[in-house]
Amino acid sequence: MSLDSVYWSTDIYKFISALRKDAILLITPTLDPQKIWERIERYKVNTIECCPHHAILLAIAGKPKDLDTSSLIKLIVLGGVFPARYREDLQKMIPTTIIIPVYGCTEVGSITSFFNDWPEHMQLMKMKPDSVGLPRPGLIIKIVDPETGKSLGPNQQGELRVKKKIMMNGYYNLDASNDFDEDGFFKTGDILYYDEDYCFFFVDRIKELLIYQGYHVLPAVIESRLMQHPAVKRAAVVGKKHDVDGELPTAFIEVKEGYENFDSHELRKFVDDNMPDTHKLRGGIIVLDKIPATPSNKVKRGTLKKLLESEYQNI
Repeated sequence: MSLDSVYWSTDIYKFISALRKDAILLITPTLDPQKIWERIERYKVNTIECCPHHAILLAIAGKPKDLDTSSLIKLIVLGGVFPARYREDLQKMIPTTIIIPVYGCTEVGSITSFFNDWPEHMQLMKMKPDSVGLPRPGLIIKIVDPETGKSLGPNQQGELRVKKKIMMNGYYNLDASNDFDEDGFFKTGDILYYDEDYCFFFVDRIKELLIYQGYHVLPAVIESRLMQHPAVKRAAVVGKKHDVDGELPTAFIEVKEGYENFDSHELRKFVDDNMPDTHKLRGGIIVLDKIPATPSNKVKRGTLKKLLESEYQNI
């Protein structure tokens, strides 16, 4: 069963896998968690692939009483962090199902790390519930300091870079030369670390992209709309961490002189009324005297994220 829209590269693999295995791929028309539970029983679903948001919705809704989900062998969660408390709750509802976390990267062919259903993998997954698995065979992986490019050892957080025989060579009609290092490794823009067992752990993103309910949100699209408002001098959008939705788009702005008494509710409506639902400013708008930037005037998004977590988490 696929709970995601036909949106990620993994959906291509689902179709190919279904054809190769002579299997039936069930695509759900709605994301109502109660109906999803019912479809598992009705169609005897044996595998589900979904993003953390959809798995969390299933955990929150709870499995209806007396519903038979014994057919479900695997629940594969990919595309973000699946908080341990929701995973534990869901595991209690479906005790005979293996819940497998996966980390992937479209540019290098989707899945990068995962736990297989081998006994040794299952033991590691049980011991390390926050891990996104072991490296997939066929990849060359390194964790580096994103500023210096220096390779890091176990339990040191850094950018994950990946190289393999078959991977993308660039983005369509865009210069992708800065997306690869001098050794040909793709810069994922994700911060991870690995331990002594080579289990990987996802920490955060250093790239601008944020993910809301499994959908990619481009800050630049929201920032462009914010800059069209007469009160906004400068804008930067980052994601506020949210257990259920992943990240909520949140705007930091500098206000132009003479507009100090602007209506923040009007500004939010100005943006949200012209955005797709996934890009609405659910994290709110925060006014700063000065948005932190580098000497070359690039926004320090990492600084804004830390500020958001430490001072504005409850707005």
